[in-house]
Amino acid sequence: MEGINERLALLREAMGKTKTDFARFTGIEQSRYSNFESGKNKPAQDALALLAERIPNLNFHWLLTGKGQMFTDLKPDVVKQPVMSPLQESQELKEMRRERDLWREMALTLAKSPSAGLAATGTDALNFEMSNRLSAELTEATPLKMVS
Repeated sequence: MEGINERLALLREAMGKTKTDFARFTGIEQSRYSNFESGKNKPAQDALALLAERIPNLNFHWLLTGKGQMFTDLKPDVVKQPVMSPLQESQELKEMRRERDLWREMALTLAKSPSAGLAATGTDALNFEMSNRLSAELTEATPLKMVS
């Protein structure tokens, strides 16, 4: 199974950039980015936050776990008109967008937290926080019924 370092390389290649260009584009120091891609280091929360800012359609679930698609939406400059109206959107698409937004928000929140220096626990904390938020949303969206 591929790791985050290989997914970063796939992302960079999909965007048609060299390591230097990708590092410059994302605002991550070039040598630091090279260490991420080589597998020497894993990206910390601040690097994940930069990726979230610079690549808004990046699917963080894919980046962190390898599951799902690399990108969540079409690029705005590719499609001027919506592919489907909001009424036609499937529940699955709405859930995917909500999940993407939660991952992005969690990455940005963790990058700003006082404990942002711990890269090894960052993914665990991100997964934990996302699970808590999804559970809270599901609890709010699904009222409990009394059984008699």
